[in-house]
Amino acid sequence: MTNVPRILLMDCAILFTKRNTGNQKLRRPEPKTRLPTIMNKQVNIVISSENPNSPDAAELISELDAELLSRYPKQSVHGMKPSEAVTFFVARTDKCAVGCGALRHISPDTAELKRMFVSANHRGKGISKQILSKLESTAIEFGYEKIWLETGDEQPEAIHLYESSGYHRIPRYGEYISDPYSICFEKIL
Repeated sequence: MTNVPRILLMDCAILFTKRNTGNQKLRRPEPKTRLPTIMNKQVNIVISSENPNSPDAAELISELDAELLSRYPKQSVHGMKPSEAVTFFVARTDKCAVGCGALRHISPDTAELKRMFVSANHRGKGISKQILSKLESTAIEFGYEKIWLETGDEQPEAIHLYESSGYHRIPRYGEYISDPYSICFEKIL
């Protein structure tokens, strides 16, 4: 009941308190409209391959970097040169760019997940899981056998996503070896 919009509750209350003026039969009113879309956490998104230098990609990466810099020192924000992307995806809902993710080549059998991000006002709707799934299926198509990734210890939402998606922690690798904030994961595809 707490999830029902206040306006809808008030409308129902008004309908229920109308006075019976005679032979009218009072009955529970049917809602005039469905509950707002925001009640449903799942949203329709389109995920497409895109140039990481595109305006939408650049805006998402800028948002990502700003959020990371609010949590970590600058030397612990590990970006990626656009030219390093094997593939870069942008997720859109209602033609608005709301998330992104990329793969970077590590070795013939290993891809690294990079720049995974969903805008703050679009979180909690399953978008990150859909981007992750798209990146994993693309890695398989490209012949990779596993995915490695790095996230930070101040990102419990990311850690939960990866652990709930079958990733397990591994020792820090590459540029993350000496970063005390880094947590690294692997998933065998």
